[in-house]
This record gives sequence, structure tokens and C-alpha cells, in this order.
Amino acid sequence: MLVTLDYSREVNTEDGEKPTSYEHYVDNWEDVGAANLVVAVLMDWRAYDTMGEAIILFTSIFGFYVLLGGDEDEDVDGG
Repeated sequence: MLVTLDYSREVNTEDGEKPTSYEHYVDNWEDVGAANLVVAVLMDWRAYDTMGEAIILFTSIFGFYVLLGGDEDEDVDGG
């Protein structure tokens, strides 16, 4: 337990507060070369996250489509 407390003390900033993602985005948005903070967050930091979400959504929709039988031609009149 002492090791954990010592580590958490080192992770915190000098003033004793943990750094937040908000502070990171606000302080470093100009480093990515974006026009403003909103563009930096949406197009640079969140782009990979959004792309991953889109891939997961597409894969799940495709999986359900395959599991439900897809576009099979069934003989409607039974003959």
C-alpha cells in the first residue's frame, strides 16, 4: 500500500492535483497545427477514436446481417 501511495504522489503535479485531459487539450492545441481548439480535439485527438467506433459499428451490423441470413432468395410460393 505504501508503494501505491508513493506512486500516486509522483504522478500528481507539483501543486498536488492530478492533470486532467481538459488541461492537456487547452494547453497543447496549438502544437497540433489546428486552426482552433475545437478542430484540434475533433480532427486530431478524436479522429482515431471515431474511426474505431465506426469500424465496430460496421462490423456489428454486418455480423447481424450474416447471422440473420443475409439476402437469401427464398421461394415464396412454396413450389
